[in-house]
Amino acid sequence: MNASRSAAWVVWARTAPERGPRSHSVLLLDPADLPAGTVTRLPRVPTPGMRGGLFSGLEFTGAPVPSSALVGRPGEGVALALRTFQVNRCLIPALAVAAADTVLHSAVRAVTPGRGGRTVRRWYKPLTGVFADLLACDSMATTALRALSLLPERSHVLAAAVKYVVPDLLREDLEALASVLGSHGYEHRSPEYGSLDKLVRDLPVAGLGHTGTAACQAVIVPQLRSLAERSWFSAEEPPPALFRAGAPLPVLDYRLLGIASGDDFLSATLAGAAERLAPHRADGGPAGDLAVLAELAETFVNELRGLRARCLRIPETREALTDPAVVTLSDRYALVLAAASVLGVWESRSQDGRDPFLADPAWAVLALTRIGRRMGIPVPELPDGVLDRMLAELSARYRDGRSCDLDGLPLAR
Repeated sequence: MNASRSAAWVVWARTAPERGPRSHSVLLLDPADLPAGTVTRLPRVPTPGMRGGLFSGLEFTGAPVPSSALVGRPGEGVALALRTFQVNRCLIPALAVAAADTVLHSAVRAVTPGRGGRTVRRWYKPLTGVFADLLACDSMATTALRALSLLPERSHVLAAAVKYVVPDLLREDLEALASVLGSHGYEHRSPEYGSLDKLVRDLPVAGLGHTGTAACQAVIVPQLRSLAERSWFSAEEPPPALFRAGAPLPVLDYRLLGIASGDDFLSATLAGAAERLAPHRADGGPAGDLAVLAELAETFVNELRGLRARCLRIPETREALTDPAVVTLSDRYALVLAAASVLGVWESRSQDGRDPFLADPAWAVLALTRIGRRMGIPVPELPDGVLDRMLAELSARYRDGRSCDLDGLPLAR
């Protein structure tokens, strides 16, 4: 990408003849430092989409490279790639959430004109469902991004899970929003409604190469047995700053990012939140929001217990890593981490009380209910008023021109 017009190149180059994890190194090259005739910028490779992305190649012919161009140490190319991939895997889903936010605003616009700001009732469920999904996706992406600075040695599995879960949820949401937009969804060049068509084209690109589903599964699957043996239900909860909005963070140090092992701190968040919510499960009368949230938290804890039992039986062979049954476990585990992120963010926002909507359990109840249904887990019925409160907040954000993520920031008009 952009090789033809870049003023510097990061090159992942073979520096040892033998195969193995130390066969490649990373070089930072300045084209101006290379002698004439030693590098050729190849023609652009045509692509059916992504017209703004210029794909091309570079051909080196006996180009001398100074030792100062080496990034890290010789043979450290694989390790450096695995570290930096973690940042990409968190940033790309966060950007995708923002793009889907624009489509959600378009869908609300399509069903509210001429109605005094009131949304057509038959669209309540898909609109509020997508709103809850965006909050869940933002919870997971934000938690992962903060973890890169706060818990760098333990974030590699979470980073892969974020990149695995968020684009899939957003693809489902785009289908729901397409039904709301109807004919407006075909207005490709419209500034009000063209965002759907653009994101439908662009979102699959987020899953190419090292950020794709298979690459993320390749990170998660080998860790499942180890996490089941050493981490789940024994790890300590992360520091509160992980979920606290605006809490200061250490400077991100790529050298500290781990690429294997480490405790699963979000599983500890899930278990801790379920324990703290447990007293609300005993509330009498009709199930209130907190009672349902407590039930959902315990449901996901039980799912993690079941996953642990199954992961402990994974054979310690290379063949097991490609077994479809084992890969399915990684699917479910990634969604459990999404649920844990929602609970962690909700607890933090309910304690600081700065945003009454995020302190309200309604959004977390709806988000967890939708995650549970995707997994085929029996979930309790939504309490009365949850969808109404979600729609009221969504409508207010649309009228005020605010984003539909955790921050609710003013949008450009």
